[in-house]
This record gives sequence, C-alpha cells and structure tokens, in this order.
Amino acid sequence: MLAKRGRLLLEVAYGEAVRERHLPNRTDTRFNLGSINKIFTELAIAQLVQQNKVGLDDRIERYLPDYPN
Repeated sequence: MLAKRGRLLLEVAYGEAVRERHLPNRTDTRFNLGSINKIFTELAIAQLVQQNKVGLDDRIERYLPDYPN
C-alpha cells in the first residue's frame, strides 16, 4: 500500500499466500506470524531502552497511568 496525505495511491499484492495450493496473495490476506511477533516486540523495546525512552524496570503505570491494576 502506498498513500499520501491520507489518499490511497497504490494497493497491490504479489506472490502466493499458500504455496502448496497456489493461492494468490491478496491485499486483504492475513498471515499468521505466530511466535515471530515476540522477536519484533523484543527488538522494538531494546531500541527504546537504548534511546533511554523506556526502562526495563519501569512499571507500566509510568506510561499508561489509567491502566487498571
């Protein structure tokens, strides 16, 4: 997807969503990423820690004060 100032300019999909069945990938195809999401989350948090934007020992209330106990 390519958009500029909220206006959609291009929306395309390529390849196969399921290779074994030769099902095409579409723009609304949802992929089950499973456990790999944890790696992306870990990397993002590590980058924020390096930038001193969050601390590993910080409590969630520091960033979300209305979060329920």
